[in-house]
Amino acid sequence: MVPLPGLSHLKILHSAPARPKETLPPHSTAEEIQGTARQLTMIALETAFGIRPPQHLSRKRFDVGVRAHVTARRALPGPRGPVRLDSLHLRGEEIFGSATVAGQPHGFTASLTRLGRSHWRLRTFRVI
Repeated sequence: MVPLPGLSHLKILHSAPARPKETLPPHSTAEEIQGTARQLTMIALETAFGIRPPQHLSRKRFDVGVRAHVTARRALPGPRGPVRLDSLHLRGEEIFGSATVAGQPHGFTASLTRLGRSHWRLRTFRVI
């Protein structure tokens, strides 16, 4: 706050400086990140709903929390069968969307983290 000259009881409130917009890391295009997000999400969904074995969730590409959630999800009674990815949206490194499993709709959220120039890891994953 800055006092106005001659009017000490009136003050001007300066807003915080604008933060720069989030930009994509170098050497990655939105299409590449979208493709990687789609691939990792499909592997996680197919594993969660019994299409793939849990061994497909490699330690390098899937965080411990993702593997734990998928393993717990497999133990729950529920639909098993083919997974169709209906929508996938990216906001920065956050992923959300919907999928249909054996005719039943499910939502999911996830997040990515960068490992290297073009390598990504699924940091979080939840079936809603």
